[in-house]
Amino acid sequence: STGDVLYMSTAHSPTKSRTLLVLPLDTPAFLPGAVARLGVSDPATSRALKSQTASAGPGAASQEPPRVVLLARRDLEGASSGPTAGAQFCDVGVWGHVEQLRLDPSGEGQVVVRVVGRARVALLPEDGGPTRGRVEEMPEVVTGSAREQALVRVVVAQFRELVSLSPAVGPEVAELAAGLEPEPSRLVDFVVSGLTLQPEDRQQFLAE
Repeated sequence: STGDVLYMSTAHSPTKSRTLLVLPLDTPAFLPGAVARLGVSDPATSRALKSQTASAGPGAASQEPPRVVLLARRDLEGASSGPTAGAQFCDVGVWGHVEQLRLDPSGEGQVVVRVVGRARVALLPEDGGPTRGRVEEMPEVVTGSAREQALVRVVVAQFRELVSLSPAVGPEVAELAAGLEPEPSRLVDFVVSGLTLQPEDRQQFLAE
């Protein structure tokens, strides 16, 4: 059992640069727009999540959902990374808001995170507590030039054709993609989220 619901968020807002709690992943499994359901077993991480959600819950001084960053371990599955992160993790991951936290009396349970965007780790200090990182939000791409807009239309057209050839996928999926034309980053994330990629390829895509 994962216990009672300790926290459920009610709002969303963007972030720029700050120190966030790191939730480690074995592989880079999530892209912006995803909902991540992660097991919690580390006592220090459990305490940190409880503290963050308590300070942001109903009646608290801040109604803002807690932010966390999800980072894949760089030493697994051949995931690439840069020199700016600590030895354990890739230097690009995703950040999001904690939407729900369930813990049993032992401190184990599940956290639900709505992934908002990409994050680059600027600093990953180790102080004996839960892993935290100084992260910077990576800006989303918006269409500008006529050439960029044309490329986006090509992606949407090719995706429509792919959907039409797959009896297991309804046409509404193509319409969802078409609605993302003004937001190329979200469009590409939406398309790629349905692909089966090797962990190193997904991490490379995430970092681009």
